[in-house]
Amino acid sequence: MDSEKLTRRIEDLERQQIRYRYFGALALILLVSVALMGQSKSNVASALEAHSFVLRDKSGNIRGTFAVDTKTDASTLVLADKSGKIRAEINVANDGNAGIAFGDAGGKPRLAMGLKNNNSPDVGLADSKGVIRIGIGLQPDGNPAIVFYDDQQNPTWRAPDRK
Repeated sequence: MDSEKLTRRIEDLERQQIRYRYFGALALILLVSVALMGQSKSNVASALEAHSFVLRDKSGNIRGTFAVDTKTDASTLVLADKSGKIRAEINVANDGNAGIAFGDAGGKPRLAMGLKNNNSPDVGLADSKGVIRIGIGLQPDGNPAIVFYDDQQNPTWRAPDRK
């Protein structure tokens, strides 16, 4: 009976040692994995530079651009709808003037807002041809002004009336 007890005890110790080896190997693999993960570099760039960026939809159609205009040197953000018509544009010119415009479904600008050279805010409402017909803003002295234009963009009425 003593030999049976001794045999069971040896078998239990052997099973226990196998478990310890298994968990030890697992712990070592885990530690090495953690150490190696800390060595890899992140895929996130600290800066991304380009002259322009192009936004495309899942079909590959251009839906927007963020660039410096090659003709005017203004910073521009242009967004288009799925048919390619420009629906929104934001720009900042070299002289600091900033503006935003919204287009209709045909791509014609219909609403424009911005700051003029004297930092006065200005809003323009355009007809279906993209011609500004109403201008609303502040004069350099801070007084409000409104101007109505004909289809040739000639002033037809204004307030306050200036000569």
